[in-house]
Amino acid sequence: MNLATAGFVLGDGAPRMARWPDVERLVDGHRDLALNERQRDAIERALACDITFIWGPPGTGKTEVVGRIVEGCVRQGLRVLFLSPTHVAVDQAVERICALLEREDGFELGLLQRAGDISLPSLQRRFGAAISPDRIVERAAEELARRSTQLSAQLDAVRADIALHRRAAAAERRLQELTAGRDSLERCAADADAALGRSSK
Repeated sequence: MNLATAGFVLGDGAPRMARWPDVERLVDGHRDLALNERQRDAIERALACDITFIWGPPGTGKTEVVGRIVEGCVRQGLRVLFLSPTHVAVDQAVERICALLEREDGFELGLLQRAGDISLPSLQRRFGAAISPDRIVERAAEELARRSTQLSAQLDAVRADIALHRRAAAAERRLQELTAGRDSLERCAADADAALGRSSK
């Protein structure tokens, strides 16, 4: 929880009011979007302010503006919680946000998640599998199982290499022992030959 932002609600402190200087970096094609000046202003301010309120009657482009704000927030590495009084309103905004973010890294891994039941059939059809927490968990579990199998195989190979290394080290020690024994026998044989040579004279 951001205590400073929570304090604004209780009248403690004042939210930062600013305008994001380089919206094009965060919102694809911002300059060329079919937005009016108030919509552009809302996006630029929302990306830099601590609190933003978007209000307008139906059909005034709120969903597009909110979608672009979320797009910019995600690209800033921020987390966004989107709430609305109706499921349909949430789904309409989520569908627009999905369309804007579906090419982002991690989209299929749960970058955007829809809590609760999806009411909008088009959202379910287009993005349901990508935003359903249950499906995201299933995919993550499958990926973890695949990775676990892969790591187990690598671990088995490492263990086999270690066992081979231990056998090689044991064989090296045994070879050194045998070589030392042979050298000792050769010295004994040389000493015996020398002793026999002296006694035969």
